[in-house]
Amino acid sequence: AEGRFFWLDVSLSETSREDLVGALGLHERALGALRSTGDGYASRAFHADGESVAFALRCYVEREPEQEHAGYRLRPMELQVLITNDYLLTLHDERVSLPAVLAPDLPPGRSKGYVVYSVLDAMLATTFDALDEVELRLDTLVTAWTEGDGGGVPRATLRHAGARLATMRRWVSNEQAIFERVGLETEALRDFGTAEEPYFDRLDDQVDRLLTSIDAAANAMGMVLDLQLNERAYVLSVVATIFVPQRRCCDVSWCARSSSATSGSAAHRPAARKLLDRASGIQGARILCPSARRAATPVPSSTPKATM
Repeated sequence: AEGRFFWLDVSLSETSREDLVGALGLHERALGALRSTGDGYASRAFHADGESVAFALRCYVEREPEQEHAGYRLRPMELQVLITNDYLLTLHDERVSLPAVLAPDLPPGRSKGYVVYSVLDAMLATTFDALDEVELRLDTLVTAWTEGDGGGVPRATLRHAGARLATMRRWVSNEQAIFERVGLETEALRDFGTAEEPYFDRLDDQVDRLLTSIDAAANAMGMVLDLQLNERAYVLSVVATIFVPQRRCCDVSWCARSSSATSGSAAHRPAARKLLDRASGIQGARILCPSARRAATPVPSSTPKATM
């Protein structure tokens, strides 16, 4: 690079760590900080020794068309970042070219701090894109629910969206603490001059906005669930208000019919009983409730009154 600060993106699927150490002359401590992406604690790893700063981040890249999960186009990818006086190194296991995916604006003649800021800001932008995917999915569900037949929001879709938001927030919260330390530790690197350039303050603001947007999306999803539950509760209350009194009315009709049927013909009792059995359904309630009102009227006595 002839003394110029440069960005080097390396895929471990194409280059071994031994070759990387030999080519760049990495110190053992810095190399140890670049943990493998399968390490569950990699997001909390941070190393700074006055000559280099190493930490782990995540960004989002496009899936292959046959690998789309729950309809989301972007997938998370973990990577390690190493900042030295001479270069910025991004290390990952994927066969992906981050300079081509992120495409940060790196005009010639800018400072080292600006190069690091532009690359990290482009990584954060991919998280904003992934969040937009979730928000658009929720908007589509709400529109289909309000303008459709009211069939409800698919639970599987909401589960995927909720899990994606929860994971995204956990990662971004870790990155918030990392960016705060990166701004401080890079000031100790030679010729970085970040104290006079508030680039990392802008990254802190970006992370704050990202966390606020994630929380807003989670609250919106909670409102959708509340509205759906309230609608079901309203329907159940309406059903209980209308049909429970009708069932009681039909029970009264059955008792009145049973008492009055003792004076009728025995040949008509099975047909009457079959008709009254329909009172357990909605249509039976509609048919029998008028007869309940008739049955509630006094039955005239068949015995003629004695005349004086």
